[in-house]
Amino acid sequence: MWPKNRLIFKEFTDLIELNDIFVCIESKLDDLDQLNLPKGYDYFTKNRKKFERKSGGITVIFKKCLKNFLTFINTDSEFVLWVKVDIPMQLTKIMFGCIYVPPENSRYSSKDAFDEIETELITLKDQSTATALLGDFNARTGSLCDYIIPDDELSKILNYDGIDEIDRCLYDYYNLCLYNVSLQRSSEDKGRINVYGNKLLQLCKNNCLYIANGRIGNDKNMGKVTSKETSLVDYLIVSGDLFPYITEFEVIDFDSLFSDIHCRLQFNLSAMLPDDLLDKNNSPNVPSKHIRWIGDKRDQFVDSVESKLTIDNLSNQ
Repeated sequence: MWPKNRLIFKEFTDLIELNDIFVCIESKLDDLDQLNLPKGYDYFTKNRKKFERKSGGITVIFKKCLKNFLTFINTDSEFVLWVKVDIPMQLTKIMFGCIYVPPENSRYSSKDAFDEIETELITLKDQSTATALLGDFNARTGSLCDYIIPDDELSKILNYDGIDEIDRCLYDYYNLCLYNVSLQRSSEDKGRINVYGNKLLQLCKNNCLYIANGRIGNDKNMGKVTSKETSLVDYLIVSGDLFPYITEFEVIDFDSLFSDIHCRLQFNLSAMLPDDLLDKNNSPNVPSKHIRWIGDKRDQFVDSVESKLTIDNLSNQ
């Protein structure tokens, strides 16, 4: 939670100045509020409209020099503020969803929150090359899987023939293996998986998104709790091919100056791939997709290879 009166504290403004983009959840602003930010910073807000009392809300504070690279997208859902980031390097467009979903049993909760977020995510997908979701989801997921490994035997039964788009989605998890990111994530949250947790995991599986907590950075093999020292409900969730661009990820220890009960998430996103993932021409040196071997087509493959060898031999004679 981040009421605007915290801006009177120098420690808070100093923290803003350490970041290019600073996302505030539960900002509790209305359309008449004006923020007194450090010099060189601007902001965009999505305020809750359905209740008279100031509550909820999402605010993104950013350096003014980045303004031409950020596009804030107005949508209907009050649970997400979408901002498209255009990076004029190798990553072209990243769609960031800044999320605040109220607790399940609060007066502000909605059983449709995750459906709304997913519907808008799908609608906006064509405008970006990658997706990242971050914020307070109030979803407890433990260490349950956020991906699906397809059953090749079932594919045979269904006579599935490896359609490219379906194949890309089913085997997207292979990107984590390519980038040395563990499929098994860690979590210190040992509590019961709640309804929102199951909804979030299903959203990830449906859209080839992966929870970064417990997988990378200083949080690797940990999955630190982010709320009340017992639950992990604040997440960074990304497309698989974004992992190599994340150079830092950390759950910062709780500080009452910055929040009532939540820990901050901090991460760095580089516009360039690490050297070991670039070839000599500075092009990404990773496969674009996982090639699946279809056993039933072995004879067809052998025939194709033999035909190619025959043609090559004739050409060389």
